[in-house]
Amino acid sequence: MKSAMKNKLNQHGLSRPIPPAVKLEVRQRCGFGCVSCGRGIIQYDHFDPEYADAMEHNAKGITLLCGSCHDEKKHGLLTNAQVAKMDADPYCMRNENAFGAFRLTGDQPIVLLGNSEFRQCKIILEVAGEKVIWFTKPRQADEGFYLNARIRDETGKVILEIRENEWIIGDDLWDVNTSGNGIVIRSRARNHSLILRFLPPETVKIERVSIAHKGVSVRIEKDGRIIDANNNTFSNCAASNCHTGIRFRAAGSIAFGCGRPRSLNTWIRLRLSSALVPVKTLAS
Repeated sequence: MKSAMKNKLNQHGLSRPIPPAVKLEVRQRCGFGCVSCGRGIIQYDHFDPEYADAMEHNAKGITLLCGSCHDEKKHGLLTNAQVAKMDADPYCMRNENAFGAFRLTGDQPIVLLGNSEFRQCKIILEVAGEKVIWFTKPRQADEGFYLNARIRDETGKVILEIRENEWIIGDDLWDVNTSGNGIVIRSRARNHSLILRFLPPETVKIERVSIAHKGVSVRIEKDGRIIDANNNTFSNCAASNCHTGIRFRAAGSIAFGCGRPRSLNTWIRLRLSSALVPVKTLAS
């Protein structure tokens, strides 16, 4: 079925898939979100001309719409003229960000940093005294947990913020792709500043990241290893019921599974490639 869809042609023999280079140009021009409302989960829409009449995938005639706004256009509630006007003045370029929300439920939040797992930790990652990934308590008993994040790139610039399960990205990035269940941010071609996946009901996975802050740098490699500037490597580690999962300090020290345990079920599995760095665990 998927193969048949890929091979489907319009009246001019144009196939449906849009070339990646054209998609990139559209995303950059539109500010990585819906040109109407700014939501970051988007679909590509041919408006000048419609796909049925297009002889090529011309980036100037393609825009970004969220699923809701795209449905409005399909049902005649938005005209191509209205879409063209929005495309000429995209929401995200006016407001300098795109945004979206995700739903994670359950009472045992799980974060995967590469191939390492953190369960029920208040702060998952801290770099140079700044919280990078952390949780806040729900306001009501029947609500799930709130995820928060402030993720920088290798230059120290904030590239993604998550505020109580709502994510926000700026419009001055090289590329942002929010298709499917994840967010992929690239600082340049073939350079992933961040790959983040939401895995409902209760898991968030950071597959790739490269962070720098106040002289401290941390990155997650493709194979799942967490590596700092001194090439100290964490792989297949785990912590549960700790205040802070992993903390990288400016002085070069690392704390893993630290903070007063919240229950007797606190546990740690630590694998570190270097014995030269002081690693503190279960600090009070």
